[in-house]
Amino acid sequence: MVKGKVIQRFMDKNTRNIYAVGDEYKAGSKKRLDELIELEFVEPITEKEKSPAGESNPSPKG
Repeated sequence: MVKGKVIQRFMDKNTRNIYAVGDEYKAGSKKRLDELIELEFVEPITEKEKSPAGESNPSPKG
């Protein structure tokens, strides 16, 4: 399952669920997620955004 972050409110044509801005969209296929990204309803979730809240990645000291 692939995931994205909703950036524009929409109703999914397959499930008829309504997604609000900020919701996480779980797509059954990469093709469906890519379609929603192209339509500018969803943006891909990056690895950095997937990390649990409150955890920080310390920067290397140099």
